[in-house]
Amino acid sequence: MIKRGLYRRCAESTCKRRGVLLHLESNFYRHKGSKNGRRNICKQCYALVNSENMKRSAEKRKANMKIGGKASNENRKKVLEEFGYRCALTGELEGVTVDHFVPLDWGKAAVREGIGGNSSKNLIPLIEPLNKSKWSNNPFIWFENLDELKVKYGLCDQKWWTVVEFVAAKHNMSAFEYKIKVNNCYWEVIAEKYMEILNYRLENYPSKYKPYSIIWFFLKNCFNLDVVINRFGSKDAKKFYYAKETCRKIELHKASLME
Repeated sequence: MIKRGLYRRCAESTCKRRGVLLHLESNFYRHKGSKNGRRNICKQCYALVNSENMKRSAEKRKANMKIGGKASNENRKKVLEEFGYRCALTGELEGVTVDHFVPLDWGKAAVREGIGGNSSKNLIPLIEPLNKSKWSNNPFIWFENLDELKVKYGLCDQKWWTVVEFVAAKHNMSAFEYKIKVNNCYWEVIAEKYMEILNYRLENYPSKYKPYSIIWFFLKNCFNLDVVINRFGSKDAKKFYYAKETCRKIELHKASLME
């Protein structure tokens, strides 16, 4: 029986069903930032490739919780008092939690920039629904895409930038300078995250996985591949990147992006 709806081929080069059209809703996990709201690799490939990554991510977050010291009750109380125990964006008193403006998941990269960790400068009060939706996203990208919750809680750009200016001032920066710092840090974190996946695939599945999709991601988002590979890449990753076949495919892919 043929299901109604959209179909797509799995983008993973080693997929056992490579080339077969798969039902989008049944075979691909949801992903807000992707085309049609679904991941580009099927559920089977995602589980195979990311099971170890998910475990390592949990361990990494546990380690990041210790960066910059524990967010003490004193720091939390201080931040709540600064906002009158109200949510920084909605002004509500009920269900207020303390959020890390720059996510803890960004780890040492954020701390190196002087904008993250458990410092009181990085804490703001948010109601639980906003805190949960923000998660480990770039706060600026998060707010831009906060469509339904913006309507529900009456949020506007003015309220948002008032909060940004407040946090930026704590870091002795203008709101514009602070946004640049946060965005630069975000792309560094993304580069490191994707390189961890590439390194893992090449280390554990050298003959099975050729992670060109990650290279294409970097090209699409205008990363400097030489910098990313040399900074975050393993020995195997550098060998893969500088191989003649990879170089040839990169040039072809660059040409296709310019068409």
